[in-house]
Amino acid sequence: MILSIILSIFSVTFTLSSTTEVKPSGVLPDSTTYRYERTATTGQKGQMTEGNATRLELNGWDGYVIRAVELQMRSNKSSGKGSLRMSVGDDVVWAIDDREFCEDAWAGMYTTDWVPITQQMNVLVTNEPIEITISATENSLYIYSYTIFYEKAYYSLTPILPSIPSVSLEAKAYTVYFNSGCDTSPAPITQSSPNTPIILPEWQDTLSWFFIGWSESEVVDNKLYTPILQPGQNYMPTRNTKLWAVYSDVKNNVATTDYISGKYVIARYNDFTVEIGGSGLASYGKIDVDRLHLNVLEMSKVDNENYCMESSYDSTMIYQLVFNSHDSTVYITHFETGEPIGYKESCLSAIDTAWKYRVLGDNSIIFYYTYADKDYVFYFGKKDGKESAFPQPILLNFWSENGFWLFPIVERHITSWPLGILNALEGIDKPIESMDAIYHFGIYELHIHNGKKSLIIR
Repeated sequence: MILSIILSIFSVTFTLSSTTEVKPSGVLPDSTTYRYERTATTGQKGQMTEGNATRLELNGWDGYVIRAVELQMRSNKSSGKGSLRMSVGDDVVWAIDDREFCEDAWAGMYTTDWVPITQQMNVLVTNEPIEITISATENSLYIYSYTIFYEKAYYSLTPILPSIPSVSLEAKAYTVYFNSGCDTSPAPITQSSPNTPIILPEWQDTLSWFFIGWSESEVVDNKLYTPILQPGQNYMPTRNTKLWAVYSDVKNNVATTDYISGKYVIARYNDFTVEIGGSGLASYGKIDVDRLHLNVLEMSKVDNENYCMESSYDSTMIYQLVFNSHDSTVYITHFETGEPIGYKESCLSAIDTAWKYRVLGDNSIIFYYTYADKDYVFYFGKKDGKESAFPQPILLNFWSENGFWLFPIVERHITSWPLGILNALEGIDKPIESMDAIYHFGIYELHIHNGKKSLIIR
């Protein structure tokens, strides 16, 4: 007689909840501890720029068998390169060499939509750490979530099983359910076929709140920054899931044409930004040697005039601008760190120096200074092969439009419950197989998980 392994499949998903944390959902082994970290100190949640990496570490999985791993990832519109290494103890169980995201080792295409990167395996964990490390070598790779399919290993004195069947990851058509936080919600949408995105629906405003998009998590604490899925956007579900409507007390964040001192996101929209990110680009962070880094920022025209900022931003993208209209100068400071954005000779420098500014014919703005009889303009372009912001010598007379747009930092509040969360039992469709549910009524929450019900006081 020899030991055999008898298995029963579970799954757990670790979803990024901030730039430094993940939140688990599903069935998590009782003894699990986890840690998520990233080397970059700036950039969007889950973003890996050139030379930076993310790492998820799990412990406490002794006696479990990992059967498959699915990562939800994306790239930039036309770039993104890197590698992956998953290890259990000293053993590497999944590896992707340094490859472009458009190669088959990754997604087989560049995409700004979340797509699954999946690997089947059969690994017994014996009191060893599990690590998944993703490293970028070209801007940018993004990670949204990690899903692990696993089984508990039970040992008994029975004849060994001839084989362990592989986990079925057969493509399925999933259904997306919507909760508006109101009396009615959009009808559920089922994929027309597996691995086909759905188009997120529009929804309506309330009397005092404006609908701005959908979220994969319920917004109950008026968070200022959160990823918002836009109506009309392609969305690729990887399971039957529910999306929450998100409302804001500020309808649009429209670029200013009244250039006064304040806090702003500095962005630009032109052919270059469309080529790189599919929309606009915004600077973020303090000066890195001789440049600022850039993030994709979704922008759209408002009444064929100036621009509206569609996507969310974080604190690294905020700059304090102090304008002096008497001599048309402006001082720029990275708000989060307090470091000045100045210049020395032909390069950016962290010193307090006044930029000149000029408002162009389309009401956009440019910042510049003069050195060695040349005008150097604050510019978004490629430097040493990387998308960056830096001083560029340009003849000002030839620049009449498509400068920079400044989006004022307006404290907005957002919620999934525009009518109040405690006023009634939440209207929700009957939970389907593999879906958990939470019902709100009064000061209570009714939780349904794997068919079991529990009542919690909020």
